[in-house]
Amino acid sequence: MPTISVIKSDLERLAGQSYTNEELSLALEQVKAEIDSEEEGELRIQLKDTNRPDLWCSEGVARQVKGIREGAHPDYAFFGGDSQGRELIVDASIQPVRPYVAAFACTGIDIDDVTLRQLIEAQEKLADNYGRGRRAVAIGIYDASDIVFPVHYKAVDPGKTEFVPLESDGPMNLRQILEEHPTGKTYAHLLEGYDAFPLLTDDRGEVLSMPPVINSQTLGRVEVGDSFLFCEATGPELDAVLLSMAIMAVNMADRGGEILPVKVRYPYDTPRGKEIVCPFDMTSAIQVGADEIERLAGREISQEEIA
Repeated sequence: MPTISVIKSDLERLAGQSYTNEELSLALEQVKAEIDSEEEGELRIQLKDTNRPDLWCSEGVARQVKGIREGAHPDYAFFGGDSQGRELIVDASIQPVRPYVAAFACTGIDIDDVTLRQLIEAQEKLADNYGRGRRAVAIGIYDASDIVFPVHYKAVDPGKTEFVPLESDGPMNLRQILEEHPTGKTYAHLLEGYDAFPLLTDDRGEVLSMPPVINSQTLGRVEVGDSFLFCEATGPELDAVLLSMAIMAVNMADRGGEILPVKVRYPYDTPRGKEIVCPFDMTSAIQVGADEIERLAGREISQEEIA
């Protein structure tokens, strides 16, 4: 069961209400969660629902608690929106390595220290838990102010391609990163057996990252004061990648950001087609009769109660 770290004042701001610890404990019951510990305004919250990765973050908990309290949830108009020329072009070379990617941009978000910490918390919880240690989903967040679209996703020769990874003073080729960089060594097993490694670049060839391992020191670093972000996820399971991006997008929207969709163009068939505008709406409608609801509830229920 995932345990998340949240800043209590940030959670209250997102939820639109202040709480005593007793009040918050009652509210957290609505999301199958409880306070594990508290230290200097930071809460460790244990979540008992492993089927709701959207709740594994401060934004998700606040969204659910506020929605239940107010009886309504936000409508995110950016799903199905226009990419307005923002594209991510997938190269055929990546298909046998890590075939799927999704992305969006976000502007107008105020990245202060707390927001940055909570975005990273959400990113890491999704990748570590839902993404199975980055094997199924790895997420990257970037300062988009210097990214030139379209972004390109391809597989490259790891011995001939180099960039400066995060927390490094100089360029390293992709094999060196896996062999010498601390983060590279941690995730090297994810690229074992491949002769070509994934690489994300902008249209100038400037490196964003080597998914699912590490971002670049230049375009791949987000800092306090940034207000224009690019967010992407890669993996072998398309719907897991799309769901992760939908969660990150609503999180940033809840923090006041304007979500800018990105069209991903594939040269090969995917379960969702060759062109996918992200964030992609993963929800679907079902039909169930009122009599079935009554049977399962064990009593008569009016249409108003059901609504």
